[in-house]
Amino acid sequence: MFFFSTIKIIHFLFPLLLTPFTYECINHFFCSSLRQEGKGMTAEHFGRLRSHDEMRRRRMLLAVVGFPLAGDGDPTSVGLYYTQVGLGTPVQLYYVQVDTGSDIMWVDCTPCYNCPLKTSLPIPLTIYDPSHSSTANVVPCSSQSCSLATEMFSSTNCHGGVTECLYQSIYGDGSTIEGYFVEDLFTYDQLVGNTSAPRNGSASVVFGCNFNQSGVLSSTPRAVDGLIGFGQASISVLSQLASKGVAPNVFAHCLEGEDKGGGILVIGEIDEPDLIYTPIIQRQQHYNVQLLNIAVNGMNITSPSVFTLSDKSGGTGGGVIFDSGTTLAYLVDPAYTNFVTAITQVVPTPAQEVPDGEGGHQICFVDTGYDVNATFPDVTLYFDGGAMQLTPQNYLFQQEITSTSGQTIAADCLGWLESVSQPGYISYTIFGDIVLKDKLVVYDNEQHQIGWKNYDCKNSIKVSTTRNGSSPFTVNPTGLSPIGSFGQVNNPRRSLYTIMALLTTLMLCWNLAISM
Repeated sequence: MFFFSTIKIIHFLFPLLLTPFTYECINHFFCSSLRQEGKGMTAEHFGRLRSHDEMRRRRMLLAVVGFPLAGDGDPTSVGLYYTQVGLGTPVQLYYVQVDTGSDIMWVDCTPCYNCPLKTSLPIPLTIYDPSHSSTANVVPCSSQSCSLATEMFSSTNCHGGVTECLYQSIYGDGSTIEGYFVEDLFTYDQLVGNTSAPRNGSASVVFGCNFNQSGVLSSTPRAVDGLIGFGQASISVLSQLASKGVAPNVFAHCLEGEDKGGGILVIGEIDEPDLIYTPIIQRQQHYNVQLLNIAVNGMNITSPSVFTLSDKSGGTGGGVIFDSGTTLAYLVDPAYTNFVTAITQVVPTPAQEVPDGEGGHQICFVDTGYDVNATFPDVTLYFDGGAMQLTPQNYLFQQEITSTSGQTIAADCLGWLESVSQPGYISYTIFGDIVLKDKLVVYDNEQHQIGWKNYDCKNSIKVSTTRNGSSPFTVNPTGLSPIGSFGQVNNPRRSLYTIMALLTTLMLCWNLAISM
């Protein structure tokens, strides 16, 4: 490590600032091509230069993109995590659920049928109106964006004289959405270059404009304005920003669980140690990973074939999915039956089957004043690449139940349910917020892997614009706030440049004063 005194730094900088410089060709590959005797710049050489400059420009423009985060993974409270996005010109703010299990971003549009008009969340509901944005354009059926959308949706309607790119989709809980695609400015918080504070960035993105919906989406008291999908498809906002050179195709979330929600949601290269990675199974619609086994109190209760994809040898299901848009966890059988048996055999308090209010039942343990962590066993998920350690809080949630005598009592209920598919559909094992909370989870679409480690989501994380960045930003948890104020961030390199510039200015003023 080298140390310079302040005076030496200033005197070193002054010749560079005041001496004229000449251009020297640094990229020898291109320069050798251009210096051929008697030849000018060919179209091929020009194309190479332009490609080189474009890649350099993209590397220079890569930013860390941050989102505020609110909500929680408690099914008796909010039961979802949501963020705030800016759309249109002038910018309007919309609150959308964060969903790693789907791809598109959509918001409710005017006119909208069966769209929620009120919510129990502390947010206003806002309807998007493309006619009120000077930068909005309806996506036509003939566009490439519409072609990309047709790959991800269960049906589209681009025939019979229809000019808009229409869509219709069904979610796993039976909810449906209908709408058309629009392209408009997406405004976000970004950290780029040597900046030490967030600033606004914007990019034109394609997203869904909902005019009809059904099911839970239209009736939930915890309604939001829409949903932002962080899936791998080209139509996701994550992929669109990456394709435009705005940010890396890597993002992470840290969902605060113990203190009722919030956390971190950021796009960028995560520069944190001790992350455990598992490969993302390719050519799948979701973030599928290979789960090898589940252990309760150190004893394996399943086998790898239970979780293998149906197109693999011996597999019968849809594999294992990481999905922040799902509140609880769902296990295929016999993994579910084995899990419940293993838990009930260890816990001294008898299990009770309690109606869940939807025609089914849930398994609960009456709280007799026991210590949850001492009474319930730890669980380990063994993935291809490493293990994920879970505490009882990652499979239990607290709620009040009614006893046989009609008395309301506190209980701890299993938040892992059986995955039951509809006729004609395969079953998935889904790890939702109850499993993902209180962890830093990284979705790396460039290296095709998912990483995690147990983490206190009230703490900051290091994020860079490039892999193994030399000067990562420090991003802190951020609640909902106006765009342009996400997190407290720090870039030490920026501080050094600021000090050096200030000292240089002071020395210049001193020299001028002496010469007068």
